[in-house]
Amino acid sequence: MDRNSVFSKTSKGKAAINNKDRALSIDARRILIMVNGIRTTGELLDQFSGHADVETHLQILLSEEFIFESIPGSGKGTAGTLASKPIDSNTPLSEPLMQLLEKEFIEFMGPMGSLICEEVWPGVATMEEAMEALCRHLDSPEQAKAFRTNVMKTT
Repeated sequence: MDRNSVFSKTSKGKAAINNKDRALSIDARRILIMVNGIRTTGELLDQFSGHADVETHLQILLSEEFIFESIPGSGKGTAGTLASKPIDSNTPLSEPLMQLLEKEFIEFMGPMGSLICEEVWPGVATMEEAMEALCRHLDSPEQAKAFRTNVMKTT
C-alpha cells in the first residue's frame, strides 16, 4: 500500500462510526475514526505502529466500502480525479462528488452544512439534483449562485 495514499469515509463508514457498528473490530474502528481525508497511509502506519495491522484493516475497510481512496499515492487529489471526467447536470453522484459538494456547502452554511448534506444525499442521484437540493437551504439566490460557481471551479 502506498504511504502517500489518503482515504476518506464513505456514507457507510460515517454511519458505522455514528451507530457504533459492532461488526468492526476495535482496531478497524479506531483506524476508521482516524481516516479523515487528510492523513496519509504512512501517518496511520506510524500512529498505530506495533498496535494494529493498519494495511490489512485499511484493505478490509476499503473492500467493504467503509472508506474510499480520495487521494491516490500518485499525488492526484480528488479534484484532479474529478476534472479528468466531464461534470454536467446528469453526472451520477459519487462519493468524491458528495465529499466535494459537502466541503463547499460547509463553507456557506458552517457546521450545519454537514447535517443538511446527510439529509439530502439519500434523495438525490445526480450532481444537478444535489446542487438544487443544497441551494434550497441557502439564504439567497446570490449565495446559491456563488455556491454553484465554487463547485464548478473545483470540478
